[in-house]
Amino acid sequence: MPNDSHLRAVAQIGIDTLNQKHGEGRFHLFHRRRQWNAGENKWMGWERKRGKLEEFNRLLRGARDTSFVVRTADDALMKSIRYVITLDTDTQLPRDVARKLIGAAEHPLNRPRFDDATNRVVHGYGILQPRVSISLSSASRSRFVQIFSGYTGIDPYTTAISDVYQDLFGEGNFTGKGLYDVDAFQRALANRVPENALLSHDLFESLFARAALTTDIEVLDEYPASYEAFAKRLHRWTRGDWQIIRWLFPRVPNASGQKVRNPLPLIARWKIFDNLRRSLVAPSLFLWLVAACTIFPRTAWLWALFVLVVIAFPVYLHVTTGLLTHPRGTPWTSHFWSMWGDFRTNTAQIAFSFVLLPHQAYLMCDAIGRTLYRQLISHRKLLEWVSAAEAERSVRYDVASYLRLLWPAEILALVSLGLTVFFKPDALLLMSILAAVWIVSPFIALWASKPRPLVRQALSLEERNFARLIARRTWRFFETFVGAEDNWLPPDNFQEDPSPVTAHRTSPTNMGLLLLATASARELGYVSTLELVERHELTFATLAKLNRLHGHFFNWYDTKTIQPLMPQYISTVDSGNLAGHLVAIKQGAIELPDDKLFGPHVIQGLTDTLDALTLEATLVGTFRQRTDVVTVRQLENEISACRKLLDA
Repeated sequence: MPNDSHLRAVAQIGIDTLNQKHGEGRFHLFHRRRQWNAGENKWMGWERKRGKLEEFNRLLRGARDTSFVVRTADDALMKSIRYVITLDTDTQLPRDVARKLIGAAEHPLNRPRFDDATNRVVHGYGILQPRVSISLSSASRSRFVQIFSGYTGIDPYTTAISDVYQDLFGEGNFTGKGLYDVDAFQRALANRVPENALLSHDLFESLFARAALTTDIEVLDEYPASYEAFAKRLHRWTRGDWQIIRWLFPRVPNASGQKVRNPLPLIARWKIFDNLRRSLVAPSLFLWLVAACTIFPRTAWLWALFVLVVIAFPVYLHVTTGLLTHPRGTPWTSHFWSMWGDFRTNTAQIAFSFVLLPHQAYLMCDAIGRTLYRQLISHRKLLEWVSAAEAERSVRYDVASYLRLLWPAEILALVSLGLTVFFKPDALLLMSILAAVWIVSPFIALWASKPRPLVRQALSLEERNFARLIARRTWRFFETFVGAEDNWLPPDNFQEDPSPVTAHRTSPTNMGLLLLATASARELGYVSTLELVERHELTFATLAKLNRLHGHFFNWYDTKTIQPLMPQYISTVDSGNLAGHLVAIKQGAIELPDDKLFGPHVIQGLTDTLDALTLEATLVGTFRQRTDVVTVRQLENEISACRKLLDA
């Protein structure tokens, strides 16, 4: 395309910038040229993603005849690469996930071992598939995502935390986001597939290279925000599943198109069949409902109950399990409300599944019919692909678009209603209810798919004043108890009843909270910049004197003697809390030179102080008989001084 050279230049600039920031040779760019595909009638990368993986693996092993026209890594580096992690554009790789995947792959029991007769991995694993969870930012974009991102519902491909194949047979399924061993992957899949044959290649690759589902390692993925985007993705998945149907049979084509003996074992072929079975569930349930209202004997309501059980059983199963297994340490009330929230979400999933059942049935039949026609007759468009990003961009959130998308559901609803009137008028009430729901399904799908706007609701003046009053009284604790007596470290707590007692011990978490509270007090106008610096200097001077082990502070210190308390131990939780607080303190210190020494926050801080002191004086006055007179006079003096400052 005319702008290809410009896009490559932009990508190269981005790679160069990353290398300048993080060190030369850590980031590289690989890009393939387009090739003409007569079956697709377009210019495209050879064999799409499957071809990209195959050519990239060959490139890593020194091949010179690939379609890569841009490669910035040298041969020595590429030959040293043992593992590749594949991610989609919208997949997030959290910190340490790559290290954990490689660690699991390096385990001796997980090393791939081949059967020389079939050239398949039969022990160990050539692919590691982590658990795929929905990102928090994605899970709140629309009602549709909110309903279906929590539990699988109508989407069995994401949020898997267990897999019957992994649990019972020691091997899972690859869904395209994971790690693979380059040599094992390449050897297991060499010369397996003719060109223009596979669209959904992930399952196929795991059948030969053997995949493991590592549920304790997690990546985050985006969920389609609208039903339209989800339907397009599901249609593509179903087409891909049916394109590997030939690997159910004894003889299969190889890369040159010759028929050879199918090396897949029974469990591998069952995985293929299971995907085909899953795609037939929606059509079967819809036909069952129609048959219940037309040709099945006796009451249609009883037959329809079967469909409800089929849809509801797997969804409600985990709620029932949750009620029977009470987590240790969780109050029954908290556990109940958690289960109640799950119950509401599951009920919404079931209702939505009923609403979309005719369209799901049509969608699956259309995907199956297109695939069989293209495989057996036209031999074209077998690699037709709409990416997730393209599907999201093409969505239009208006009534006309969703009427065009779901018109088959309305036609099927009307046809079902007519058949019921003709064959079994006694079931007209049931079918009328179902048809009415199905006819309005475009409006329900649109309502659920509309993006949820990000609403930022500002606090009212009363709420802001209340929050600032709480903040000022909280700072009062640090202001009162952190001093020279405790070496400028915060006591763990102060007991008021039955008699005042200060706990002269502290932890790394308390130290971090003191530093963060001091910085926050300066931001809120409770202390000046000079006092902030002085307090931090005094506290850090004490921290430098504390005994440590391998850089870690001990979990408890006596604030008067600054000696570790017995028994001495390290808490990584407390160390992490302190580290996080120090990061925040650093950012605040960086911004200090640019802040005004005297601004509106100082006036607001004095006002908060006056309000807090007045409240304390009121409380002390109420319990004057139990309070030292010195405390009362001190409060009155502070209030008077604060008012004078405000007047000035």
